[in-house]
Amino acid sequence: MTGRLRLAVAAGVATLLGCAPLAPMFDSWAWVRYAILTVGAIAASSVVARRLSVPGGFVPLINIGVLVLLVSALFGAGAEILGILPTSGTLRALHSQVTAAFTDISQLAVPVPARRGLMLITVVGVGAVAILIDALAVTLRRAALAGLPMLAMFAVPVAVARGGIGWLPFVFGAAGYLVLLLSEGRERVSRWGRPFSAQSSDESWRPDPLEGAPMAAVGRRIGAAAIGVAVLLPAFVPFVHSGGLAGVAAGAGVGTGIGGGGSGQLNPITQLRGQLRRTQSVELLRVKTNDRRPFYLRVTTLDLYNQAGWGQAHFSSARGSAVRHGLPETGIGDGVRTKTIKTRVEVRGLGDSQFLPVYATPTKVSVKGDWLFDRPSGTVFSNRTNARDLNYTFTSVTPDQSSDALLRQLKAAPPVGDDIQIAYGRGAIPREPRIQGIVNSIVSGKSTPYAKTLALYEYFRDPKNGFRYTTATKSGTSGSDLLDFLTNKQGYCEQYASAMAVMARYASLPARVAIGYTKGVHKKDYWSVGTNDAHAWVEIYFDGIGWVPWDPTPLGEGGRATTLPYAAAGPNADRVGALTGSEGQLRGLTPDQRAQFLRDRREAQGLRATAKRAPVAIKPPPVDRTSWWIFGGVLALILLVAPSIGRLALRRWRWSVVGRDDPRRTVHAAWDEVLATAYDLGLSLDDAETPRATAARLSRECRLDDSASVAVRRLSGVEERARYSDRSPTIEGAALTAMTRAICRALSASATRWVRLRAWAMPPSVISAASRRGGLGISDTFDRVDTALARARRILLGRFAVSRSA
Repeated sequence: MTGRLRLAVAAGVATLLGCAPLAPMFDSWAWVRYAILTVGAIAASSVVARRLSVPGGFVPLINIGVLVLLVSALFGAGAEILGILPTSGTLRALHSQVTAAFTDISQLAVPVPARRGLMLITVVGVGAVAILIDALAVTLRRAALAGLPMLAMFAVPVAVARGGIGWLPFVFGAAGYLVLLLSEGRERVSRWGRPFSAQSSDESWRPDPLEGAPMAAVGRRIGAAAIGVAVLLPAFVPFVHSGGLAGVAAGAGVGTGIGGGGSGQLNPITQLRGQLRRTQSVELLRVKTNDRRPFYLRVTTLDLYNQAGWGQAHFSSARGSAVRHGLPETGIGDGVRTKTIKTRVEVRGLGDSQFLPVYATPTKVSVKGDWLFDRPSGTVFSNRTNARDLNYTFTSVTPDQSSDALLRQLKAAPPVGDDIQIAYGRGAIPREPRIQGIVNSIVSGKSTPYAKTLALYEYFRDPKNGFRYTTATKSGTSGSDLLDFLTNKQGYCEQYASAMAVMARYASLPARVAIGYTKGVHKKDYWSVGTNDAHAWVEIYFDGIGWVPWDPTPLGEGGRATTLPYAAAGPNADRVGALTGSEGQLRGLTPDQRAQFLRDRREAQGLRATAKRAPVAIKPPPVDRTSWWIFGGVLALILLVAPSIGRLALRRWRWSVVGRDDPRRTVHAAWDEVLATAYDLGLSLDDAETPRATAARLSRECRLDDSASVAVRRLSGVEERARYSDRSPTIEGAALTAMTRAICRALSASATRWVRLRAWAMPPSVISAASRRGGLGISDTFDRVDTALARARRILLGRFAVSRSA
């Protein structure tokens, strides 16, 4: 095989290894076989074309044709000519799959399922990268530039995957790039001719690229060292992985429907289909509030609905007002009993989120940075900064949910005006006759907004209707995601909130979806809110009161829903009861629902008891970093004194050797101590010089007196005899020790005080020796690896030759 053909194969291998960063993008390994098939087809067509001596400029065109045929065969409509040639039916099928793929991209969060449309885009993308790498590395002989398309294939997963891609895919991708560079270097060097060697006279000898190529060995070592440094160095850089609103897809609430780009970068959206995958919860917030029983933290609200789900309008600086200038009126009607809540939040893991979680209806927000408040959605957002490591406080005024007066006002609330209906009610939703029929049957006989809302709420909460909480949903065939959900009757909070909000608008009730976090887990004097607390619920607008929350997610089975007091006044009031009531009020609940209510009641009672003893502090818990400072200080001290300790140990060892061991060894130890002292003092030494020349240099540069000059010349003569003479040097140990000490004192006396201090604190002789020994150790390791590879290659080639001769 020629060098160019080998380079084409290496380009295919590099492309395949460069696909490793795509692994975190998918929830299965189905994409791997598509990647292997695509890269294999492109590499094979490239090798065959060059084997047939096709001009280099036409090879990319041939590769493009092969990719088109491959896509047609894999994703066509089955009407292709000979199974691979595309037809008009093929183009229509590909168009529909691409459209579905872009819909999935806008709605799903990674990892995504291996759907046909997404696999089609993957095949096209990987094929395009393979063609570019082959053209750059093989046709144009610019292997270094081939790293650009590989970098693009690496950058997309890094930008999309919130949790990063990990170090292993990076290693595979970097290794692929090194394979391409080494193959291109070997092909370039091979054009210089056959390497000269003493064994070249043997006609049976052939150069071994693994054993006889020092340049290749150096390249492999540099590449391996670079990958190692790139992988290990980030492990020592402290950082906090961000979760944030986009990260709640891995939690127990909003699910795969949140991701994307609103408010500059983030566009939350709820869907009526998808799957939710739980992972280990990551703490996002620590909340300290004077509310003894806090409700949900709201991040934003979604008021735009279409067949794909709920979304939000784009937030801009023109839409919001700066929170530092104060917030507008609450919008809560007069006569509604309210309570004022003061809260302090310590952000632990929101990261790049451009939203601040707050309780509903904030009246004051104190936070660093350029943060705005959008009144229609009740959202605190920013287009210029994020919530990473923020501490902020806010005051909110909310209706007293436990007040009997609120329940009376809800029951007496009249229908809202047409302006609200157009924006949030029946005027802001597409009509489906089948959904309208279901809603009409639920709200039949209900004349007030409260009665209709309660009927819809009970429709999802009543165990008799069969709705249950689960983290996975079933697909349907009705063509309507909402109708499929109402038929299958299983899902998680995002779907329940989406469904009730849609059905509320069908019932002429102004509704929107709120997303955020449940109250979290109470720890000491704060609430810990994590990714598993992500949640979605419904807000219904009542005239004279404002937006009122409702949570239709069924209780139990992993859900984190809460039953509100004003939602317990329907036909199932005896089932839900008040949290402070007797257990007789809980009869009729399922075991999971009963356990959930008992836990909430015990928690509420415990919080009231704590509040009676002492008020809840607003100041966040201090973070004790004393141990880290101590550890860092001790480590820095060890690193500072390690060279001087090593130098002292070496000096003691050499004095112990002088005069008490083999004569040659004692002379070498004495001479090494003199050279180490001179090196520590910054004197220039040359390993190519003889001991006698070095002694003359020391006498001249240090301006030694006569006695010191005589001593260093005598020691250099003894060292030369120890190196080159057959006879051992004859000198007494005491005399050798005294002579060596006198020389070292004379060298130190010739230096300034600062030089002597530097030589004591950071002795170059120890540092350079450690570096040299470490480098030799790494070199020896790579030498052994190269030798083992060469031996394995010779064994395999030998067996292959034997099998061919047989």
